[in-house]
Amino acid sequence: QQSTLGLWEEGCTATAMAASAGGRISLPGAATNAAGGADAGEGDSGALQVAEALRTIALKNPCAHCGKQGALKRCSICKQVWYCGAECQKAGWRRHKKRCAPPLSINEICAKVLAAHTAGKWRGVLEWEVRMEELMEGQPDAACNGILSWFFIAHLRGSLSTGSPQHALSAASLGSRRVDLLGKMERFRDQGETICT
Repeated sequence: QQSTLGLWEEGCTATAMAASAGGRISLPGAATNAAGGADAGEGDSGALQVAEALRTIALKNPCAHCGKQGALKRCSICKQVWYCGAECQKAGWRRHKKRCAPPLSINEICAKVLAAHTAGKWRGVLEWEVRMEELMEGQPDAACNGILSWFFIAHLRGSLSTGSPQHALSAASLGSRRVDLLGKMERFRDQGETICT
């Protein structure tokens, strides 16, 4: 016997899959009632909002193995990769297990980026560039400048190593952000000196 929550989750998954395939959105009565609404025929807006959110997720996440849109199952370890189902996950495990790891905290990522930067491993630094904004969030300007410089230098090294114009463009963009940040820090320093004198 399935729990009410299980029926609701099953109904939402089925609804999202139907919606992503262009089908009619309808939830089983038990699933809709579990969401706090009326029978399926009455069109519970809360359950439909959940179904629409799941449909949006499904459209954004292609299966990591077959590439088909509508993947609703996520890797339970890293929570970064999506699959159509158990078959695709098993088939894709050999390739995915090399990169699969539990999500890291900001401090752990900073330590890994700093270690890669210190060792001159530009690819190791750029591996974490997708989390750069998260690393900088809430940090003082001087720390943000340091974080930007790690990625700036990594792109410069990448440009020199590969000749890729993309690395040069990324380095230019990060360099511009550093100049803006340094200018802001300099203005605050100047204002502080004016106030103190």
